[in-house]
Amino acid sequence: LSGIRTAYGLTEQEANVAALLAQGLDISSIAARLGIRPNTVRSYLKAVLQKTGAARQAELVALLARI
Repeated sequence: LSGIRTAYGLTEQEANVAALLAQGLDISSIAARLGIRPNTVRSYLKAVLQKTGAARQAELVALLARI
């Protein structure tokens, strides 16, 4: 996770959401795992997409797989 955080300037929670998404979890599962609301996960995901320059979740997952 530290590599993702450093490379893209992500917060800890943003990096957690990105990592769980890369593991194949959906928004609801990520929310349950982190103990937060699905809308909060969506907010973190939106920030991650913006910071990484990825346009879609699939693009983000591919990007994270290369790290």
